[in-house]
Amino acid sequence: MYAKVKRLRHRGQRLSDKDISNTEPIEGVLSMSGHQWNLERVVSLQQRNNQVAPPLIPDLCRVELIGLGNGKMHLRGIERPQGDGGPEFIQEWSVVVVPR
Repeated sequence: MYAKVKRLRHRGQRLSDKDISNTEPIEGVLSMSGHQWNLERVVSLQQRNNQVAPPLIPDLCRVELIGLGNGKMHLRGIERPQGDGGPEFIQEWSVVVVPR
């Protein structure tokens, strides 16, 4: 599904409401996948016509739906750096699905 996503945290720290409202959403194709052996859900935001390119923002792992309403989904999970190394951080996304 095509969506607009705003990241609500930076390096694990919640952004202020002002910073969030001043941030432009990132638009792309939102998808969810799961791994059967540990039931971990991963949400990814990809370029619209290029599913093999790296994600537009780091994937959200161990995803939980925190809220749903007013045309938005609020997701929380763990942001992992791409590739090897680097710390993991709690991240939240505000997601608006865009009809196409």
